Amino acid sequence: RVAILKLSSLGDVIHALPVAHALRRHFPESNLTWVAEAREATILTGHPDLDEVVAIDTRRWRTHIWTLAGAREVREELAQVARRLRASRFDVVLDLQGLIKSGFLAACTRAPLRVGFSLGHLREPLSALFTNRRVTPPPDAVHVVEQYLALLEPLAIADRQPVFNIPVNR
Repeated sequence: RVAILKLSSLGDVIHALPVAHALRRHFPESNLTWVAEAREATILTGHPDLDEVVAIDTRRWRTHIWTLAGAREVREELAQVARRLRASRFDVVLDLQGLIKSGFLAACTRAPLRVGFSLGHLREPLSALFTNRRVTPPPDAVHVVEQYLALLEPLAIADRQPVFNIPVNR
């Protein structure tokens, strides 16, 4: 059971699609779940390499948290998401986002292997606190797609050829 954490933005989510394809190709029987912002989750729905998409709405949470009723609502939704992620019993979490919010979600899974970028490759270095295996992309991984694929190294996947499966909803 593998969870991919790449919450936003749309372009970054598309750049991360080869990670899902590589996982599916190397572990065809695995259960692959992607956690994304509600807006970005729409492009992932029906993706042939994914078994499940978990949509969260941190954008709405950030606007609602400033009122008492909104803060209660956000707290309950966060607790629901944490319970859902924990109940999924993931074996591996790949934090492609590298932010505190994605790190928090990685920790919520309680997965024994939580992979993320090394300190020098994180936008928010504190997110490293939530991972237990940190990867430094090789020097020739110049494009972000190659950097995302480098996070598969702890799983003994060395795919360098990105494959973009983009589902077409009819």
